Amino acid sequence: MTVWECVRPRIIFTAEDIRQYGYCKRKPYFRHVLKARLQPSIKMLRGEKIHQKTCRAKSIEKEENREVSRYYNIYLCSEALGLAAIIDYFEYDGEKITLVDVKSGAGASKNIYEGYYLQMAAYALLVEVCLDIPVKSVLIRYEDDKKEKLLQIDFKAKATVIQILKRLREMVENETIPPPTSNPKKCTDCEAWKICRRC
Repeated sequence: MTVWECVRPRIIFTAEDIRQYGYCKRKPYFRHVLKARLQPSIKMLRGEKIHQKTCRAKSIEKEENREVSRYYNIYLCSEALGLAAIIDYFEYDGEKITLVDVKSGAGASKNIYEGYYLQMAAYALLVEVCLDIPVKSVLIRYEDDKKEKLLQIDFKAKATVIQILKRLREMVENETIPPPTSNPKKCTDCEAWKICRRC
C-alpha cells in the first residue's frame, strides 16, 4: 500500500449505484467519473413521489397490538465497505429486524431483475456490517396493488455486492468506461442516453 492510498479518502458508493450497475455498467461511470448531472426519468420521479408520501416524512411508528416498531429513512454508511444507503424503513419486534423497501407500481407477480436484487443485498450487507444484525431477507411492498414479496438474500448475493464495489472502484480510479448494456431496449428510458448513445 502506498502513502497516497493511506491518506486519500475512500470512494463511497451507494446501494443505488449497485442497482444502476446491474442495469447498465455505464451509469455509475457517468456519475462518478464524468460527474454528469443526469435528469431523473419519469419512472424515477414517480418513485420519488411515492417515497415522499410513504417514508420520507416519517421517523418512528409503533404498532401496540403487534409490538412492532417501524424506523424510517435509515442512513447507513460503512467506510470499510465503501458503501452507503438510505433504507426506506425496517420493522423491529424486539428480536428480529425486517428490512422493507417500498416500490411504485404493481409488480408483486413479476420477477425481480438482477440490479434491484443486488441493491437489496447491499442493504442487507450494510445492516450486518453497521448494526451487527444478520439479514437473510428483504420485504418488498408495492404501492399500486398493496401486495408484498419476500426476497431471500443469500451469502452469494452479498459477496457479489462486494465484488461489484471492487469493480466500481477500479473503474473510477482508472477512468475506464465500461461497455453499454447488451440489451438496447434498456436505453429507451435511460436518463443517460444523451451523453451515452451506446458509443
